[in-house]
Amino acid sequence: MNRDKKPPPKKWTDHSLGTHGFLQLKEVKLHYVANGDEYKPLMLLLHGFPECWYSWRHQLKEFRKSYRVVAIDQRGYSLSDKPKGRRHYTKEKLSSDVAEVIEALGYNECVLVGHDWGAIIAWVTAERFPEKVSNLIIMNCPHPVVFQEHLFTNFSQVRKSWYIFYFQIPYLPEYVLAKNDFEALSNMFTSKAGVRKENMDPEDIEIYKYVFAQKGALTGAINYYRASVYEKPLQPPKDSLKMPVLIIWGSKDIYLEKEMADACGKFVSNLSVKYVDNATHFVQLDQPDVVNNLMWQFLNRDGKPPPKKWNDPTLGEHGFLQLKEIKLHYVASGDEDKPLMLFIHGLLDCWYTWRYQIREFSKNYRVVAINLRGYSLSDCPKEKSSYTLLKNSADVVEVIEALGYKDCTLVGYSYGAAIAMIAAFQCPEKVSKLVIFNTAVYPAYKKHMFNELADVRFMSPHLYAAVPYSAEFMLSFHDFTSFKYIFWTENGTYNTSAPFINMSLNLSLFILPLFLLFPIHLSSSSFSSFPYSSFLFLFFFFSLFIFPLPLFLLFSILSFLFSSSFFSFFLLFSIHLSSSSFSSFLYSSFLFLFFFFSLFIFPLPLFLLFSIHLSSFSSFLYSSFLFYFFIHPSSSSFSSCYYHHLQVSK
Repeated sequence: MNRDKKPPPKKWTDHSLGTHGFLQLKEVKLHYVANGDEYKPLMLLLHGFPECWYSWRHQLKEFRKSYRVVAIDQRGYSLSDKPKGRRHYTKEKLSSDVAEVIEALGYNECVLVGHDWGAIIAWVTAERFPEKVSNLIIMNCPHPVVFQEHLFTNFSQVRKSWYIFYFQIPYLPEYVLAKNDFEALSNMFTSKAGVRKENMDPEDIEIYKYVFAQKGALTGAINYYRASVYEKPLQPPKDSLKMPVLIIWGSKDIYLEKEMADACGKFVSNLSVKYVDNATHFVQLDQPDVVNNLMWQFLNRDGKPPPKKWNDPTLGEHGFLQLKEIKLHYVASGDEDKPLMLFIHGLLDCWYTWRYQIREFSKNYRVVAINLRGYSLSDCPKEKSSYTLLKNSADVVEVIEALGYKDCTLVGYSYGAAIAMIAAFQCPEKVSKLVIFNTAVYPAYKKHMFNELADVRFMSPHLYAAVPYSAEFMLSFHDFTSFKYIFWTENGTYNTSAPFINMSLNLSLFILPLFLLFPIHLSSSSFSSFPYSSFLFLFFFFSLFIFPLPLFLLFSILSFLFSSSFFSFFLLFSIHLSSSSFSSFLYSSFLFLFFFFSLFIFPLPLFLLFSIHLSSFSSFLYSSFLFYFFIHPSSSSFSSCYYHHLQVSK
């Protein structure tokens, strides 16, 4: 049976890659595979030679959550129409196909992504139809004018482009590529200049054999080269491209000179060039995780590229590790034949917190700093149960194995240190040395947190983080101003010889409490009289933002110092009486219960956390929802009768 009569390989119909379809354009009908919801922005993927839609399999999966991802088989390829004659394969016709595809899919514009010949077509489409391209991503292909200039002036590029002239010979290239069950075609992917074995297995090769076994497919693909020789030389465009453009370039490309990537800047107003080390011409197949990372950075929500220091080459290379449950991002430096030193960051941190150690120890170690699950570019599971210390420590053990080591020097800071200790306890054979920063062994930590009054105040971050959504809101408020406050303090890394904090930060920290406390004032007035609500407002304001230690903490310390149950109860009963004189008994009971636990168990009042939470979502409906589901169950035991019984008994 001939190959073109065989059914497609199993991977061809992999449902995780999307659904197959056809688009009827003016001249041709094109085959495509689409993934993601139709209401999302369009990302259109254009393959190169000798490829097809399947070359974008990693991107079809990666970007489906945020985009309608469509990978087409261009005219002459695979199941798409294959007009006879090279005149049907000009850049003008091919770019017109792309513009028609965008319209046929029901979109006005798209993120256009192209590799090799697909990138040439993407360049031309962006020049001819700039209104249809919001962002342009190019992989291992210079601007056509840049390539043309180098082909005429750079002998090295002429030598690398020998195949263009070879493809002008009729029939012979098709025969050679198809000979011995497409052996030459397979070698293009499996040789050192192709794709690493883990990303291109025999089943993947079968896809490409199936594609080019279709009648006329080899001739259609080679006609791109045959038509290009007969086209008029391209003229430099009059205007630079205005849309953001990203060029991703595999540094081990044997077909194209690397310097051509930067040379594209003269035709692009907003250009970013990223080189991928240890990647070949087929960069999206050879290093899919790195490519996807670069694409995400380019397309992130605020449109900003990552800071320059993120990609500082002195800090090492970025990569990803696929573990059993998740995929983790990491940065590595130093030779792979050296001992492993693995760094684990703490809360509100990332791999970058180890930048000084990465530089220092990369001479004698293979230094790897990971981003824990939920951080940065690592996977972020939705369930809270996915973030236990045990799961994180299991990740660490898997990382050591995935990097090809039997053991390592394990270094952890803060929460990362707790993870490191558990990993060392559970798998001591994986940890040759353990270095811990600012974290106690858990039994000691537990003893101090629950028995030593001086250390109880350090539990406040745990309590605050337990309140839904409030921590996220507070930390991200005003362009993450809180991070500046965390790191730029006398207890942080800020230079104390300089001013403590600049004027804008001071202003934002002054406005923020007012913004949060005013809703407290309003919400409390709905339950009580204006004097009482004003008292709450002023009390919270002064205790939280004027004095470094909340006044509530002072009350609790006094009660502990006097260690008099009568004194403690007197304070609480006074609160109860004052509130009951201004508000309903139910609300005063709620206050009593909350003040009781906040005064004598936790130094930072839970009532405050609750109030901040309410102020973040100041709708009455949401407040009522929280009251019913979180406060009512706990306060129900303090019903009015039971509470009065306690008073009498006391």
